[in-house]
Amino acid sequence: MKGVRLIRAAFLLCLLVTLVSAQDAVFDAKVAPILRARCVGCHSGASAQGGLDVTSVASILRGGKSGPAVVMGAAARSLLVERTVSKTMPPGGMPKLNDAEIGAIRAWIEQGKAATAQVNVTEADVIPILQMRCTVCHGKRKQEAGLDLRTRESVLRGGRSGPAIVPGKPEASLLLKRIAAGQMPPPKLLFEYFVRPPSTPEVEVVRQWIVQGAKSAPPRAEVVDVAPAAAPSWWSFRAPVRAAVPAVRHKELVVNPIDAFLLAKLEGKGLGFAAPASRMALMRRVYLDLTGLPPSPAEIDAYERDKDPRAYENLVDRLLASRHYGERWAQFWLNNAGYSDSEGIIDEDRIRPNAWRYRDYVIRALNADKPFDRFLTEQIAGDELGPYQSLGNPSLEDLDRLTATGFLRLVPDGTYSPANGSVPERMNVIADEIEVLGSSVMGLTVGCARCHDHKYDP
Repeated sequence: MKGVRLIRAAFLLCLLVTLVSAQDAVFDAKVAPILRARCVGCHSGASAQGGLDVTSVASILRGGKSGPAVVMGAAARSLLVERTVSKTMPPGGMPKLNDAEIGAIRAWIEQGKAATAQVNVTEADVIPILQMRCTVCHGKRKQEAGLDLRTRESVLRGGRSGPAIVPGKPEASLLLKRIAAGQMPPPKLLFEYFVRPPSTPEVEVVRQWIVQGAKSAPPRAEVVDVAPAAAPSWWSFRAPVRAAVPAVRHKELVVNPIDAFLLAKLEGKGLGFAAPASRMALMRRVYLDLTGLPPSPAEIDAYERDKDPRAYENLVDRLLASRHYGERWAQFWLNNAGYSDSEGIIDEDRIRPNAWRYRDYVIRALNADKPFDRFLTEQIAGDELGPYQSLGNPSLEDLDRLTATGFLRLVPDGTYSPANGSVPERMNVIADEIEVLGSSVMGLTVGCARCHDHKYDP
């Protein structure tokens, strides 16, 4: 998935613009120095990230994979301004543009007098628009009037009313006629399926495609896979191996393999273990570590009276068996999963009334010492592990498998209303879900692949 940001940005413009010489002079004097200082490290030359080169007016107007970087005369619609104002670019810890620098870029764009130059529009530019606006009724699951708008061939074939488009003749193309008349998509779908009508720039992209003969998509470049030997070297792809460190004696104490590892590092710096903690200090530490709660006065008295040589080991076993153990340690997995009891949308942060079910599933799994592979499988594909649709009287195990898939629904989500539930908003939620899965389970920055196709992880 190239990412909704790329698709959505590409939809905004269908024509490149060129500047008059006066604007070139302004660019050279006021804008180019800013871009050289802040941006050309990543966006210049043949290897420019995202295909965007910001070293000249022409290359900026040509843009990259996200489309033109600026819309002359419209700073508010320019990606260059949008990304710098939001501080998403330059990325990471790189110095951001200050207000004066952004103001200079904004002023240059607003004062521009654009002369349009026709862009070569292909199927690759149009099909994403149709998929976003039309395939609810004319796609895989439903093909109203026999019309499928998923490919160039199906668009040309049309439906019961004939071909959807006539190459070279936009005025004779039913697709454009229906859109212009406000008939497609039907207004009621805004509320039923959260579908929005195509924007004016999107309609212009479709019109230009038809004018230019409804060209096919250019052939895709062959993808080069990572060498098979390279991937296993990445840390998250390697199976854990238990260190072969035997237990040793140190000053009359038996040292386990973990302590032996630490001791070797400490002694290398002339240090050693601290003095053994007192019996009560150990008790308090293990309570806080395993349950997050201090011992009660009654528990302290009982431990002080317990003369069993294995009193401490018995205490650890008892705390591990406590329901509070799962409550304490579930928080670490819930943090990885992005657990929240509300939708996480600032303007209207609705409560998720059933989110607690997933929280309690994680607690039960830890308290039951569920194997990690099973724990993870249930969260990713619990609905695939049994015929849940035909369960007459489901057991707790059956319900747990379904509840576990809440892992995939914990990211911020505001798609519960027609105003915020269209395809771009839904794709944002899906992208966040993929990022949570990749970062919390796979040790990969999969989220970067939404905007970038260059390698970061293997």
